[in-house]
Amino acid sequence: QAFELVQHRDDKLRLAVSLAELYRDKLADRARASRCLVRAIELDPSREDVIDALIGLGTDTVRVSEDQLDRAIAVQSDSLRDDPWRIGAYSQLYRLLALRDPQDVRLEPILRLLHFFGRAPQNVDPSAHPLNRHRPSEATCRRFLLHPWARGVLFELFVPMSDALAQLLLASGELLSAQTPVWRPSPDEGVSVLFAELCGRLAISGVELYVASKLDTALSWTVQPWRALWLSENWASLAGERGGQQRLRYWLGHGLEGMRDAKAAVGLLSPDDFEHLLRACVARLFPDLPVRGSATQETAQTQQLAEAMAQAIPRRTRRELRALAEAAVKSSWHLPRWSLGLRFTMNRAGLLAAERIDVALEELMAVQGISQSLRAEARLEQCRSVAAIGDLLEFVVSDDYVALCDPRRGG
Repeated sequence: QAFELVQHRDDKLRLAVSLAELYRDKLADRARASRCLVRAIELDPSREDVIDALIGLGTDTVRVSEDQLDRAIAVQSDSLRDDPWRIGAYSQLYRLLALRDPQDVRLEPILRLLHFFGRAPQNVDPSAHPLNRHRPSEATCRRFLLHPWARGVLFELFVPMSDALAQLLLASGELLSAQTPVWRPSPDEGVSVLFAELCGRLAISGVELYVASKLDTALSWTVQPWRALWLSENWASLAGERGGQQRLRYWLGHGLEGMRDAKAAVGLLSPDDFEHLLRACVARLFPDLPVRGSATQETAQTQQLAEAMAQAIPRRTRRELRALAEAAVKSSWHLPRWSLGLRFTMNRAGLLAAERIDVALEELMAVQGISQSLRAEARLEQCRSVAAIGDLLEFVVSDDYVALCDPRRGG
């Protein structure tokens, strides 16, 4: 009742803290004290002293209820989703999660990222928490690994069309004919065994692995005559180096997710070019639909690709596409954000494959040309400007990460 009489947020916060102290210190009513502290955290998630007080109650003889801890964890997680660079808040979230469930799958990556940025609590070793090695189902991976920016009717429209796009943009018979495959279903082949493990880890099948001696990048993708992931010979050699295997795991996971639904093919086009191609293809499949922007912005190359893509889509698939296309043309397409969501999805798959967030962060730093030898504070400042790194920080405290990694609560 007292809260209803107070209008200003700061006044409510002071009242919540004062009542918590009264209930705890004078009236010995720890249950009401914890409720007031949770209310204060909801008003201001950055108040470390309030979180410390709640954790103090939780470690006392009268424990904080699971419902109240869940509320405090949700508030702290939401605040980090809004600003993933509040590194100190991860320490508070770590303590809340450890109090709520010592087996929570988020504890290990949170502690490693705190170590990575020089903010880890003393005398706490990340190896105290087991690495996540849960194998989610394909349905779970498709639902929870896909970045929120990429979800929705546009992705649902794209998936049935993705094979046709891959046939156009990921075909490279010349590359395949010039190389010797190293894929073997043999436990003696270190890279092959690792690749097979990661296919199971990410619930991806029907992809083979080859090593190429003259790749300009770590990875390449082809779908003709086989669906194959091509790995640079230099990167393949990492499998036998100390610490190198985790780096290799990251890029193999990243590459495998690129094969799923042709995400890698989307990355070969600019967002504008891909939008023009997708709209032009839909216009050719369903001429009666009002596909905005397709006629005036088509280049000759777009027209050619759209014709080939439309012809490659089977008739039975077109019937399935009709309802999706009708919904898609009525919605706004934010292709730069959507395309970035697909790239972030591949990064998230790389993290799951590497099993360590510090390895994933180091690889993303290397892509951006950020030195690995920087001190913690300088490293933090350099990383703040990298959206892909901020996304991984957000990912490891998300419900999506829990669904993918915790067999007790997975989708």
